[in-house]
Amino acid sequence: MKALVAVEISERWLKVVVAKPSAKPPELLNCLVRPLSGLTDEQTTQTLAVAFRDLKVRPRPLIVCLPRNLVTVRNLHLPSQDPREIGQMIDLNIVRMVPYQKEEVLSSYQVLDVDEAGYSRVLLAIVHQEIVRRQVNLLRVAGLSADRILLGSYALRDWVVSRHKQVLKSQGLHLLLDVDAGFTDLVLFSRDHLYFSRTIAIEPNQLTEEAGRSRLRTETEQALEIFQNEEMNARPATVFLSGAVGSGEAIKRTLEEALRIPTVVVQSPLASLGKDRVLITQDIPSEVSLTAVMELGIEEGPKRLAFLLPELQIRQALKERTRDFVLLGSLGVYLLTIVGGILTIRPYHQQAYLQTLQARNQMLRQELGDLTATAHRVELIKDYLNVRELPLRYLTELQRIVPDEITVDFLSVDEQHKGIIRGKAVQLSDVFRFVTSLENSKYVDHVEPKSTRKKRLREQDVTEFELALQVHL
Repeated sequence: MKALVAVEISERWLKVVVAKPSAKPPELLNCLVRPLSGLTDEQTTQTLAVAFRDLKVRPRPLIVCLPRNLVTVRNLHLPSQDPREIGQMIDLNIVRMVPYQKEEVLSSYQVLDVDEAGYSRVLLAIVHQEIVRRQVNLLRVAGLSADRILLGSYALRDWVVSRHKQVLKSQGLHLLLDVDAGFTDLVLFSRDHLYFSRTIAIEPNQLTEEAGRSRLRTETEQALEIFQNEEMNARPATVFLSGAVGSGEAIKRTLEEALRIPTVVVQSPLASLGKDRVLITQDIPSEVSLTAVMELGIEEGPKRLAFLLPELQIRQALKERTRDFVLLGSLGVYLLTIVGGILTIRPYHQQAYLQTLQARNQMLRQELGDLTATAHRVELIKDYLNVRELPLRYLTELQRIVPDEITVDFLSVDEQHKGIIRGKAVQLSDVFRFVTSLENSKYVDHVEPKSTRKKRLREQDVTEFELALQVHL
């Protein structure tokens, strides 16, 4: 059976959801949870293989839900609204946010809105490549192929938004606490965006005691204070509780007394879909939350952060290329069949036409004489003159596009037309605008910022930069 499958591989549990999202309403076909605590990668692979064998399903597609506690999430305010400049700023500064090299991490971001100062508010998610690669390899060894890798926090938001539309106000801010084995995911969101996410190291069994609920209240209050001071001075209109919260009444009372905000206990995903349409392969442990992986299985959300390994990108490109080749091959066979039929029916006409073309070609060669050789020499002379004028062209173009905020200290172009520009700018955003101007120049093929750094010069802060570019005639 082919179906959409969502899988989450955490440190403790394997969660698998099989669904038919095309049904109205989306239909959950099956789900399965298996313990992973203390297992080696080889044992985890065996557990995966047995689980999918028991489910008797072929994933089309297979979506990997990445738990929030494996991902670093940061809120940024960037001095630009240009998508290209925002991407470049993130690439330059990502190593300052995590203790890894840029080549060791995967990142994904979403531009939320523009603040009062004109800065773009961005939500950035970063994960170490080895975390994603391990999950992909576990699936691959088990005979499975991951199609997409998505952050689970977005699925939590989508679950609440799609099922509590009457409670959610169009522009209001809301808080979600999803309790799972190992951690609780705190999410601040609206109907349109996920604004903030933070993990709280509190497990379901701790919330059965007053001390655990008190700690959850304190951590939630601290997270709200951080969000209001650094991002948005707004209080949530509603608090939602989901995941492994049991009845949730004790937690609900604790949060309502502390926050003075109405609290709603979200119905279990299994209960909300109806047990008459669900085939459960085993009882679901009470300390496990299925909210995120269930949402990924039954709903296609357009605003979700995805992570792509280079090898997955290559594999997807090969799939697309293979599909194109199959189509091209089919068209080729069709055309060859037609051409073969024409050649079979009219062989003598084709031969006569070929002889006529050969005769006319011979006549043209005799009439042209040495014109072809002369034209070749003229082209060589034109190329030589173009090369001599090339430096003047570059300098003229550079003088035209350099803004007043930029000072160019060094320019070089080698024989391979690879150039280096070093200089100073008043602000970092001036550098990116200069990069954009260079890329729009008719003499420049590609520009890459190599380095930027702040420096104090004559009692003024300036930004030194170095750009690498590829120029052409």
